[in-house]
Amino acid sequence: MTKKIKVIIFLFALQVPISSFAKQDFPGRTKYPTVPTIELNAFYNDLLSNKAIAVDARNPLEHQIIHVKNSVNEYHADQFFIRNMKKIRSHNPDKKIVFYCNGINCNVSYLATQKAMKAKIKNVFAYDSGIFNWAKSYPKSTVLMGKEPSLKNSLISKESYNEHVLDFNDFDKLAKTQNVMILDIRDQSASTDSFL
Repeated sequence: MTKKIKVIIFLFALQVPISSFAKQDFPGRTKYPTVPTIELNAFYNDLLSNKAIAVDARNPLEHQIIHVKNSVNEYHADQFFIRNMKKIRSHNPDKKIVFYCNGINCNVSYLATQKAMKAKIKNVFAYDSGIFNWAKSYPKSTVLMGKEPSLKNSLISKESYNEHVLDFNDFDKLAKTQNVMILDIRDQSASTDSFL
């Protein structure tokens, strides 16, 4: 007899249109005031005109699920991050390097940019609106589950997401059963407040 196992995966990504946020709603901008940021349309235009390189600073699993088309995945917590970023800079001396992550409540783009700045890598920016706002605005420049262009309707709506969210008591009950596997795919190398 085959045992059924329910899998609970923690994916933390707030999908709220960027236009609904004011600058003060980007907590990382206050926490990392020296990190330069770039807005959605400016980032897109720079990529389109070959003036920037998109660097996904998230872990490889997150990158495989969804990423900016033609972006490079350089996980910010990898031991070779700075070496790899210096190599990218040497091959692209005049282009902006733009780091991105999951979005407004994720600090990974700031952490990557800050690391690069400390290593004297110039012309680096954090795109802090996140991959999900990017995908909604530019689905043709997004790869989702290996497919491009990504379709806006392939993203989970906030309503659908909320239908799959467990409150703590329900989660606690499920976690204590034998037929549940819990996978935590959050970026544990980032600060504890990187995710909601």
